[in-house]
Amino acid sequence: MYEGGLRVPLIAHWPKGIKAGGTNHALVGLCDLMATFAELSGTKLTPQQAPDSISFAPLLKNPKAKGVRENLVMQSIGPFVVRDGDWKLCLCPGSGSHGKYGNTPGMDDAWRAKLKEFGKTPTWKDIVKAPIVQLFNVTNDPHEDHNLAAKHPERVARMVALLRRQIANGRSTPGPKLANGRPRININPRLPDFVRKQLK
Repeated sequence: MYEGGLRVPLIAHWPKGIKAGGTNHALVGLCDLMATFAELSGTKLTPQQAPDSISFAPLLKNPKAKGVRENLVMQSIGPFVVRDGDWKLCLCPGSGSHGKYGNTPGMDDAWRAKLKEFGKTPTWKDIVKAPIVQLFNVTNDPHEDHNLAAKHPERVARMVALLRRQIANGRSTPGPKLANGRPRININPRLPDFVRKQLK
């Protein structure tokens, strides 16, 4: 969930459409490829198609343009990560990794350490607060050395609410509400079993 895994460069090559040598630091995600290719090809998407996709075609044509995307929800094999402007919220302690490839501490060890630090049996509401979650300003702290969740609980709460809203709507873009296959708004779908069993 850290920047080394989620923050990667996007390199685009299109001699007839993109002038070589331009750079832009706008936030985009893989989910944005659908809307971008649709715009570039003149294809009209319905409101039900690509509900999390925002076109970044203007950035390809003009690298000095301002990006449209303000937030992005990410998830790979681990818990959710929410990016909102310069802020990044990781909804678990540690890297979310199982530690198989040298990432330490592993997910279970990170959870045990933070639950011990928390000092009491957690509730479902507790696991979306410090010290369990991690909040970073990735512009000021690109290496994610300083967890600011305890200092900015209001920022954490806003980003958790953003994630819940997008899950409830089944989409992150404007449009009709869509079913997303989740029976409830669960923002912690990949908790270790020993954590889930403790929750009140």
